[in-house]
Amino acid sequence: MSADQRLSEVVRALRFPLIVLVVFAHVALRSSFFIELPWAIPSDHYTWYLYISRIGSYVLAYLTVPMFFLFSGYYMFTKPKNWWSREVYSQEMKKRWTTLVVPYLIWCTLPLLTDQFLILAKGESLPWHSLGSSLSRLTYTYILGPENYPLWYVRDLILMTLLAPIVDWTSRRVPWLILVFFVVYVLGYFPPLLPSPKAIIYFSLGAILGARRVNILTMVERFGGWLVSLFLLATLGLPFLPEGAWHGPLHQLYVPLSMAASFCLGGWVHDRMPKLHRFYLGMEKYVFFIYVAHEVLVLSAVRGFLYRHGWLETVWGYFLCGGLVLGICLVAYIILARLARRPLAISLGGRL
Repeated sequence: MSADQRLSEVVRALRFPLIVLVVFAHVALRSSFFIELPWAIPSDHYTWYLYISRIGSYVLAYLTVPMFFLFSGYYMFTKPKNWWSREVYSQEMKKRWTTLVVPYLIWCTLPLLTDQFLILAKGESLPWHSLGSSLSRLTYTYILGPENYPLWYVRDLILMTLLAPIVDWTSRRVPWLILVFFVVYVLGYFPPLLPSPKAIIYFSLGAILGARRVNILTMVERFGGWLVSLFLLATLGLPFLPEGAWHGPLHQLYVPLSMAASFCLGGWVHDRMPKLHRFYLGMEKYVFFIYVAHEVLVLSAVRGFLYRHGWLETVWGYFLCGGLVLGICLVAYIILARLARRPLAISLGGRL
């Protein structure tokens, strides 16, 4: 197996663990993030819950979306293309219409339709009198939010794809500009933008590495021991970090460290644990469905049920919630793939 093939397999295998982290990122209640943890081994069940949920839903959550942006940027620019050619640009945009835009529109519309259905189910009439506010909600639903919040990644990916000629030019001519953007972002001076700073930085980083055919796995594995050790120490220590001036910058510096360590761990699993690696590859087909469906269809109901029974803010309840959401999504995918295969394929951009 060539080095490029090995990298490709590791990237594919990493997608499922990353989507598991995405699900767990949304399990914990936001209110728990503002409770300061003492610098000591947790001494009671609730403190253990705070510590573990903060690792899963706050620390490791920083890793997920930048990794997906990196993958997308890397493979979009690995093969040289004349992005300034109208023909090339049009062909690429047509592909992205099917694989990104259509799924984005479908899964952003779904929560909107669900809300209207619930209004009708209660015997109420649709609020046509507030059409103006409804129109403003559409802006939030499809652009500023979006309504299905995890889809902000897809929204930003669409925008970065539209900017592909500019990304291609900067990645080849002024790659150092991304380092400047990263420093400004870490220091907290990057203004809120669409696409987001994360999209600009990590998609462009992927483009820089892809355009130069840099094998990310080979590059980081030379320092694998150090990277993984620092990653573990940072992951275990960051939950204790109190809110303050250095809180944000340290978390942003954690992102590239955790990304590099993830590649190292992915390579290690590929070489040392082939059965687990093959399992991850087999689960790759479910990743996009879990991503678009977990919050809008499943998470609120499961989390609400556990919260009402007082189980959510426990260690076992935290893992149960994430596990149930993943399990329900997998079962829903299997059922839909059998009963409504073509509509499912369209809603997932052909990812079946």
